[in-house]
Amino acid sequence: MSLVQLNSFSKIVIVGTSGAGKTTLAQAIAHKYELSDIELDALYWEPHWTPAEPAAFQSRVRNAMDDKGWVVHGNYSKVRDIIWNKADVIIWLDYPRHLVWWRILRRTIHRAFTRAKVCGDNTESFRLSFFSKESIILWSLRTYNRNRKLYSSLMQDPQFAPKFIRVRTPAEARRLLD
Repeated sequence: MSLVQLNSFSKIVIVGTSGAGKTTLAQAIAHKYELSDIELDALYWEPHWTPAEPAAFQSRVRNAMDDKGWVVHGNYSKVRDIIWNKADVIIWLDYPRHLVWWRILRRTIHRAFTRAKVCGDNTESFRLSFFSKESIILWSLRTYNRNRKLYSSLMQDPQFAPKFIRVRTPAEARRLLD
C-alpha cells in the first residue's frame, strides 16, 4: 500500500514495539486529519498500574471508537478483532532495535524525572523503570522480536494484508504526514 494514500482513511491503527513512536505518530495524524486520538494504554491501565478487567477494557475501546474517525495506537490482542476489523489501514512501525531502544530509554528517563502522567493517571519512576521486572525498557526489549514475528505474520493474513503499511524508518513515518 502506498504511503501517499493516508489522507483517504478515517480509521487508522498504529502498532509497533513499545518505544517505537506510536503515540507521537498517532497524535500528529489525529491532529492533521481531525481524527480522535485513542490511546489503548490509557484505556487499559487503571490507577497504580492495575490492568482493567477484559470486559471493561473492551467496552472502553468500543465506546472510544464510536466517533466517525479515529487513530488507535497500541498492541493489545484482547481488542485486536474489535479494532482491526473496523480499521481502514494498519500502520506497523517496524524500526530497528537500536532506534527503539534509544527512544524507550530517552522517553523513560524523561517520564521518570518529570513524573508526567502516562497511561491514564499513572507515572513512571526510576525504581519501576530501571530496577523492576516490570520495567517498560525490559518489556520493550523482550517483546521486540516477538512483535516483529507477530506483525509479519498478521501482515500476511488475507484479512489484514491489504490494510497494512509497514514503516521501517522515521523518514517513512514523516512522509505519511506530507
